[in-house]
Amino acid sequence: MSDGRVEGTDSLGARRNDVVQAPIDYCVPPVRTRVDLVPCQTTDARPDHLLVFRVAPSDGTVYANTKDDDVYLRVRDETRRLSFAQRQELMFDRKQGS
Repeated sequence: MSDGRVEGTDSLGARRNDVVQAPIDYCVPPVRTRVDLVPCQTTDARPDHLLVFRVAPSDGTVYANTKDDDVYLRVRDETRRLSFAQRQELMFDRKQGS
């Protein structure tokens, strides 16, 4: 899906598996997800499939991406990149809440 259009994932071919593996390959620690391949119809009426990622709520773990070691915090409908100090504070707060 992009800009309100349904595009599907069939055109990705073998790269679709790379997308499915991303939560494991690019997150530390790996993010547990359940991925479903859901039939859909594209905006131009072709049969296709969407990937639906189901991610359980965090147990307090702080995740970083392996590419640049950035940490992001989701706040309502916004994603915020955290500074190193904010990351440390988040990790401390999550450990205190356990």
